[in-house]
Amino acid sequence: MYGKCGCLQEAFAVFNGIPYPNKYSWKILLQLYIENGLLHSAEQTFRNMPVAIRDSDAIAWNAMMSAFALHGHLLVVLDLFHDMPHRTVVSWNTAIAALIQAASFEAAINAYERMPEHNATSGTAVLAAYGHDGYVGSVEDAKAIFDGLQERDVMAWTAMVRAYGLHGMLDEARAAFDKMPAWSIVTCTGLMVFFAEGGHVFKATNLFQAMPEHHIVSCSHMIKMYGSIGSLEQAKKIFDTMPERDLNGVSFTALLQAFYMAGSVSDMLEILERMPEKDLVSWVVMLKGYAENGHMLEAKEAFDRMPQHDAFSSNAMLAGLAQAGEFGAARDFFDGMPCRNGYSWSTMIRDAGTAAVAEIFFSLMPQWDLMSCGAMISAYAAVVDGIERAKARFETMVQRGADLWSSMFLATALCNYVILALMEKGLLQESRNIFDAIPNKAPSLWAVVVGYTRNGHTEEAMELFNRHTDCQEDTLAWNSIIALHATRGDVDQALHSAYLMELQGVEPDGLTFTTLLASCSKAGMVEQAWGRFMAMVVDYGLRASASQYRVMVDLVARLGMVAEAKELIDGMPFSPDVATWRTLLSACVVHHDASMGSWAAMEMAELDSRSSSAYVMVSGLCDTSRDLPHLV
Repeated sequence: MYGKCGCLQEAFAVFNGIPYPNKYSWKILLQLYIENGLLHSAEQTFRNMPVAIRDSDAIAWNAMMSAFALHGHLLVVLDLFHDMPHRTVVSWNTAIAALIQAASFEAAINAYERMPEHNATSGTAVLAAYGHDGYVGSVEDAKAIFDGLQERDVMAWTAMVRAYGLHGMLDEARAAFDKMPAWSIVTCTGLMVFFAEGGHVFKATNLFQAMPEHHIVSCSHMIKMYGSIGSLEQAKKIFDTMPERDLNGVSFTALLQAFYMAGSVSDMLEILERMPEKDLVSWVVMLKGYAENGHMLEAKEAFDRMPQHDAFSSNAMLAGLAQAGEFGAARDFFDGMPCRNGYSWSTMIRDAGTAAVAEIFFSLMPQWDLMSCGAMISAYAAVVDGIERAKARFETMVQRGADLWSSMFLATALCNYVILALMEKGLLQESRNIFDAIPNKAPSLWAVVVGYTRNGHTEEAMELFNRHTDCQEDTLAWNSIIALHATRGDVDQALHSAYLMELQGVEPDGLTFTTLLASCSKAGMVEQAWGRFMAMVVDYGLRASASQYRVMVDLVARLGMVAEAKELIDGMPFSPDVATWRTLLSACVVHHDASMGSWAAMEMAELDSRSSSAYVMVSGLCDTSRDLPHLV
């Protein structure tokens, strides 16, 4: 009675008044301490229990294990499990759950395999390991456990959906989701997040709209997804309909990141001012937004206003100063940084301006990493004697015992640099000899293909690429062969190569799509260009660049679809530049659209009032339009 009402002292007094407590009295006192979170008292009571009572009562052991597991005391749980005289299925399940909670996934699976018997809870517990972000186990093993379950609850189904999602098997994840007898908001949100992060905009949107209720996690991921593809209106719409948005900074940070990806600094500032609580992440996003758009004065003010600084914020400020050409200010800021990491050093090396200054920073680094090696290679590429200096640097790194990965990276980058340098000088055989001598050719295949293509030896380039099928797992290699076909004007073959690239599981990047779009545009292939453009944005979640939009505008407008080109410009997630308006205006001149041409000329002149080209072009357009009736 006293235990149920929380009167611990009275309950303990009653227990002490019992001359010979039986196992029920001991269990009641033990449970009382556990329910009130008094683990130390619970452990003392457990150890004071008569051995005959304690060792014969598996329920008491399991209760102790569950209590310590709930509070994250993994070692205590495992000690109890090890000392148990008689383990039950519940004991094994508790140990497995504790191991998973501590991210000891392999140990949890090993424990599951050693269990003398399983129940539905056992399988569900171990499936959680396969559905955890920190563990990439075999999805086939997870499926075997799942199929062997006599009963499958929502947790088991959710774990299986997550296991598929973590392995990128989104079709299988959706199929498992559709088979669920009943799904929870957690399952639905998890699948939606996988679709959103994978760039499957339509699938994520459909699932989001089908959800019976929305919460911060689901809304925040949708906001980020729309921001990544430049759909700011959609991102803002979801934000405005969130019931909890003013109570939590997560949603504000998600919207802030969306506008950051779109480069809309003014909107970012408005969001930051509205945030109820500004955390470090939101400040860093704001700082990067200012710096990457050239607003260094505002970036400095934002940095000074931050309540505290960490490595991320300091590196963002450092990179902004360096990229803005303020290397002196960047060096002063670097000298004053209390904590520098590899990114800090790499920033100074990359933006040093000269190879000599870059070498100074590189030599002073306490430890080299891949990023700093890459920055140093870029610095060497800008000087005449870069090959010799890069060789000397590589030998120094080996002598000083640089880590294996940094040495290998520098060696690979050096090989590629030498191959391209020799190709530029027309020394094709010498560069081919270097490539043939490399044990691992995959990272260097692209360099040889590009070199041959630049020298007009396209047949040799294709023969080399087709021969080394084992090296075709690199995006750069595929980009080089796609560019080769585009250079030859063979658009169908370029598109076919992109198709083969995707079939082999190699993911295209922005350069892949830029090459394909330009190739389709040159050939006037509207449908194929639209197909690749939509695949880039929807299937791969890549944000279309200004140059890619300009290619599409040029293609559509050149074919006389001037109104459609205008719609495309209006739908751009950023403000069109002079080159975009000039593209539209040129098409208007060709197709004698004086109305649209005049409008494009005004927009162009507003951005660049000093240029006379807009006035000249629109003047010629008006003259042509006046003459049209006489020419018909």
